[in-house]
Amino acid sequence: MVARALRHSGLIAALAFSSLGCAADSSSICKAPPGAPQEIAATPRQDAHLELLALRLSDGITAEEAVYQRLARDVGAIRVEFPAVRDIKYFAPYSGTGINVTLDEPSLAKLQAGEYQAWDCLNRHFGVAEISPPSETMVTLTFKGRFKLEQVAAAYKSIAGVADAEPVTALGDGPTISVAQDESSTWRYVFDNKSGDCMSGCMVHDAYYFGVTEDGKPTLLGRWQSSSAGEPKPDWVDRYLMSKN
Repeated sequence: MVARALRHSGLIAALAFSSLGCAADSSSICKAPPGAPQEIAATPRQDAHLELLALRLSDGITAEEAVYQRLARDVGAIRVEFPAVRDIKYFAPYSGTGINVTLDEPSLAKLQAGEYQAWDCLNRHFGVAEISPPSETMVTLTFKGRFKLEQVAAAYKSIAGVADAEPVTALGDGPTISVAQDESSTWRYVFDNKSGDCMSGCMVHDAYYFGVTEDGKPTLLGRWQSSSAGEPKPDWVDRYLMSKN
């Protein structure tokens, strides 16, 4: 059987990636994989939703710690002062922990025989926690941490035998948090309690607009309910909400 779960105890040491571990693999991606070991060791963080939101605001393959801490402080302060949005969390387009990998037929045969090793260096580097049984030529890799999966998938695409790789995506839509970093030190947040056929994209919006200053003080700047007849849509809706994932 191809399905082998790589348990966490064996992954902790593997996070300290060494090029020696990829000596048998000729792929250049093994010599310089994306993401520093210390950054990969920092994930997963305690709040999955905020880490995924921090990922969207970060440049690297993992969430920046300073961004995550700012979000945790700001969102926590908003929830304390404005209980109406307490249960709204960031709805990410994917979990951050899984990619689907399609292998060519010779590589799939090697995998089924327990002989496919081309991806071993990346599996160690990113900390693969589980490899699913194949569905035709596709397998799902589940990681211990959370990553920008487009970048992870791109790394796997460069491995010999990989025909394609893509993030495991979320279905539908739901209540979410949008955030923008202004040129000033104030960060802008929209908590949108979306509803109404969310499997097709959510038709109804109940959005709260906040600003949080550098010292962590949140202020309610506006509210918009799409179901309110005759209420014009404020400019911040398109600026901070509709244009954000």
